[in-house]
Amino acid sequence: MYVTYMTTLQSLRDYGRLCKDDRVLVIGASGGCGTAAIQLAKALGAREIVGVCSGKNEEFVKSLGATDVIDYTKQTIRDYCLDKSGNIDPALQFDVIYDAATNSGAGEDYRDMSMELLK
Repeated sequence: MYVTYMTTLQSLRDYGRLCKDDRVLVIGASGGCGTAAIQLAKALGAREIVGVCSGKNEEFVKSLGATDVIDYTKQTIRDYCLDKSGNIDPALQFDVIYDAATNSGAGEDYRDMSMELLK
């Protein structure tokens, strides 16, 4: 558990440069690294934390501190950030994206889609 939290802390703080009041997207929010990311982002002062998980894990992810959840079985992360005209809404873009799902073994690949959602 120590390695999970230390790696996540380094990712958010040192590489992601997470600051107070940032908006954070956590992909794979209900897994080990994702749960650590939600808790640490909250502790570091993130204003908004959006977790990506299946609907069955929504309440769990919110109980950790996520302010909103994207159910990946119903909506893509890109669709979540679209305005009414179908363009990415700059107000919905993220300061930090923590991806604990891409290349995790189940075939997910959020890299390209998430890059356009960064501020």
